[in-house]
Amino acid sequence: GSRRPRRLREPELADLERMEPCGAGNEEPLFRLGPLTSAGPARRFGNGHASLPLVASGAEGPAVEAVGWGWAERLGALPASFEVLARVERDRWRGGARLRLEDLRPLGGSAQ
Repeated sequence: GSRRPRRLREPELADLERMEPCGAGNEEPLFRLGPLTSAGPARRFGNGHASLPLVASGAEGPAVEAVGWGWAERLGALPASFEVLARVERDRWRGGARLRLEDLRPLGGSAQ
């Protein structure tokens, strides 16, 4: 089943980084997270990319930043509740962790 995201702290990031180098035969871990909702509008950047703050649906707490490389159009109209497949990576620009989106599926409605 899906899991709700929570703030990833340095120990969890370090654990994931110990699995590196990733590649053929040692794929990066892929997490299924949800139900989620957007905590604000998507921010477009670069050539068709977007970032978006996500929170667990119906929960309070800090947003987790998600980035979608080439997802600017896809993140323009999000369903009210959804789940994602994402990889966790270190945000070298802002520090801490962020999610790198691989897929997104609406919950409680028609497929996207």
